[in-house]
Amino acid sequence: MGYGLKTPISKMAEVYAQTNPSSTDVSIKGPDGATLYPISENNEASDKLRHINDNKDGVIEQMMLSPYAKHSSILNIARNDQLGDRPGDNTNKFKLNAFVGIKDTRENTGDDYFGITPLADYISKMVMKHNNMLVFPTMADKKTWYSISYDPLTKDAEGKILSDGLCVHDLITYNHTDEAGKWNALRFSEGTLNRFVGYFNDELESLKQYYDRKNIAYFVNNPGRARDNFHGKINDGRMNMAGNGGMFRYFYDAIKIKDDNGKEMNLNQYLEFLYNKQ
Repeated sequence: MGYGLKTPISKMAEVYAQTNPSSTDVSIKGPDGATLYPISENNEASDKLRHINDNKDGVIEQMMLSPYAKHSSILNIARNDQLGDRPGDNTNKFKLNAFVGIKDTRENTGDDYFGITPLADYISKMVMKHNNMLVFPTMADKKTWYSISYDPLTKDAEGKILSDGLCVHDLITYNHTDEAGKWNALRFSEGTLNRFVGYFNDELESLKQYYDRKNIAYFVNNPGRARDNFHGKINDGRMNMAGNGGMFRYFYDAIKIKDDNGKEMNLNQYLEFLYNKQ
């Protein structure tokens, strides 16, 4: 004999489940009928995002002390929320989303991230981007693929986003040059260009800090404080170019420079050229 949904026993069971949650009692069907549990252990990504949402121990301000984080979309939004009209408002927080897979509604089947095609992968990223999600880099051997979402406050009456927040909207725009306003070319939007200019400046400012004389002198006098792989080896009062922290990570090909013999170099090669020239 079953119990109706509105009977006291059913209501008591519902309250008990709410007050005594268990991950083993909650499951959903994933791709190919696999059982998935929406509740899982915390990890570095979930911990860090929760600390940013709560600004635990002033983590936002601490992270923004690094020149590499000056133009971080996440940190700037979080800082503005802390200083704005809605500090501590739980309705406006970053959310961490796990990509489960793509479902074929016609056959009621699907594939997880490892099983989807390159085209499906590309379309998935487009859909997430359209829904104002910041997509994580794809890890080589990890099935868990995350994105970060955030509901911006600047929307019109129809829900259209009016300004760039976590993601840049209108990545590409038309460029018109004639008086008739004829659109004759596609170009990256100002929002897109400004976002990448900010990222380039962050890398540049980080390198200026890395090669600052006081910074170098500190590690010369305290070699044990240098980090493996990040800082170069210290010899004869100098730090060599072996450290990853002393090189451009993403924009080394943004500008080409010629040496004294007219040979073209990227920015990392130019840094090494200047080091050897000293």
